[in-house]
Formats: sequence, C-alpha cells, structure tokens
Amino acid sequence: IPLLSILLCAVAGSLMLLPPATQELLYFDYHQLAGGDVWGLATGHWIHADTEHLGWNLAGLLVLASLIELQSRRLLLCSLAIGMLAVDLLLLSPFSELERYCGLSGLLNTLMGVALYLSWRSRGSPAIAAIGALYLLKIALELHSGQSVFTSISWPPYAMAHLAGLLGAPLAWSLGNCTRPMARDTTTGTHYGHLVSSR
Repeated sequence: IPLLSILLCAVAGSLMLLPPATQELLYFDYHQLAGGDVWGLATGHWIHADTEHLGWNLAGLLVLASLIELQSRRLLLCSLAIGMLAVDLLLLSPFSELERYCGLSGLLNTLMGVALYLSWRSRGSPAIAAIGALYLLKIALELHSGQSVFTSISWPPYAMAHLAGLLGAPLAWSLGNCTRPMARDTTTGTHYGHLVSSR
C-alpha cells in the first residue's frame, strides 16, 4: 500500500479546507518572498486555486507517486524535493515573470519523468518510448500555445513550470538511486552490485 502517496494527497486536500485568507498566504508570492516570507517556496506547490485544480492534480499525484513509491520510497522523496527545487529555481529566475504560483503541476512532471524511466527500465517496451514522445509533444504544445492540453481551469497553466519539473527528473533519478545500499552476503562478507529496496 503506497501510504506516503496517500498521506501526501490527504495533506494537499486538507489545505483546501483552510480559510481563503490563510490559503492566500500559502501561495508562492514574489512580493511576500521579498519580504522574508519564504514558506511559499514549499507550500505553494501544495495549495490549489480551486477544487477542480485540486482534483486534477491529486489524481496525477496519487497515480504517479504510488508507482514510484512501490519501487522506492527514497526515490519518491528525492523526486518530490528535486521537483519543488526545479520549479522554485525557475520562479526565482529571470526567465519567469510570474508574481504568484500554486499547484502541483510542475512537480508532477518530475514524477512523470521518473515514472516513465522506471517503466522503461523494467519493460523496455516501445510503447513506453511512444508515451514519452507524446508527453514531450504535449509540453511543447503547451509552451507554444500557453494553454493546457487536457484541462481548462480558473488558474492559468504555466508550461515553463512543467518543463522545469521534467528537467529535474534525471537528477531526481540519479540522486534517488546513488545512495541506495548494495546487498551483502552476510555469510561471506561479499558485496553484490544489485540494488536493494530502500523501503
């Protein structure tokens, strides 16, 4: 059972029960950040504009996070951290002119990249490669049009955050696996090179 993934969905959902004035404080807000209120760098990813925005993102989070968690909880945590960092770096960079940001969509693209790579490693199916190519096409269309391909919600999509999240996926995979221990034969003291579960 992917307990961590379920817990994360519960946390994101519970934030929508807060009073609207409190929710406003949790957004990534450039002016609040300049004033020293830095928590928006973390909480901005987990708060949402409305229930439709929340619903789409929670569905994606539950599926993608569960796929990764069932392989490695460490990899999931690393993917979440790198995804948030990648989007935050974009929001703080000269490439972004956004003053406010909220939602999991950028972070979900990190999870999507990691999940696709896990599927490719385990199956090596041409179908996985095709899905990956279609996903890259989706991001390219969003960058070109400025519109979300599959959803239409009150909060405007920010395709650059989707791209930033996806670019963080290789780093998340590398860091999430480089610290995983090697199996050891306790009878001979020999180390074996295959990876063992981190959960």
